[in-house]
Amino acid sequence: MKRMYMFIFMVVSFMLSATTLEEWSYLNLIEDPTIKYLTEEMCNRYDIPVEYVVRLMYVESTLGKDTFRLESNGTFSAGIMQINSVNEKPFEDMFFDLEDVEYNIFNDYVNVYIGCQYLDHLYNELGNWEETFIAYNAGIGNLNRGTAPECSYDYSVFIMTGRVSPDSHLYKKSLQFNTLLIENKVDNMIYCALR
Repeated sequence: MKRMYMFIFMVVSFMLSATTLEEWSYLNLIEDPTIKYLTEEMCNRYDIPVEYVVRLMYVESTLGKDTFRLESNGTFSAGIMQINSVNEKPFEDMFFDLEDVEYNIFNDYVNVYIGCQYLDHLYNELGNWEETFIAYNAGIGNLNRGTAPECSYDYSVFIMTGRVSPDSHLYKKSLQFNTLLIENKVDNMIYCALR
């Protein structure tokens, strides 16, 4: 009975804190504690739903496991949020204001710091999350010209809902992510119940 009360107390405590149990389930998928804390901080600062950023990180880099990709246009994308090299200098000028950290898009701390500010910038310009994620994936120019590929629309749907249609190129990745999330939620509940 005591464990049940402790479990209820912990769940209520999470619900009353800035980070909810649901948000914690997403943040807990990020292995590096520094990146986990920074992601939470940046999401709170810019009012970006935590689950959106963690899903984006998963699609872009499998949460930091695939952090370098050569693109078909000759550029490369780097880091947990896959900042494209064509944006490296403009993003440094627009968003980078850390004094004790060297600007390097391969550094996941810098990558998350820049990536979340870029999401905020796009959201402020476009006014909705669907177009924000399409622009993040395909570029704002492609969105504005109406030339964003269909896969960028699927990308946006997955980041906002966690689901895509079975014929989407992201279907397998969405199943993997949601399985990982469910396993993490179960682990968190067991951990809370046993404390």
